[in-house]
Amino acid sequence: MGVCQLIMCHNLPRIGYKSPYNKNITNIIPQMIKVGTNVKSKIHDDLTGHVVICQPLNNYAVIMTDIIDYEMMTVECFLSDLEVA
Repeated sequence: MGVCQLIMCHNLPRIGYKSPYNKNITNIIPQMIKVGTNVKSKIHDDLTGHVVICQPLNNYAVIMTDIIDYEMMTVECFLSDLEVA
């Protein structure tokens, strides 16, 4: 946890610069996950679905998953907790 705090403290953008808050976040999140990609969770073994919202700079995604054949549910999660199915 100390390493994450150290990265965030040293990568604060200067006023006037248009850069992401944490430049290293793009190295952590796999770039092949985008909208429409079938994914599964690294943490919850029963969460699989496809990405409907993807915000790589915020490490945020919304997954649409089937509860049963005719009922769907959306789940918010971290992009870093997902892998391509």
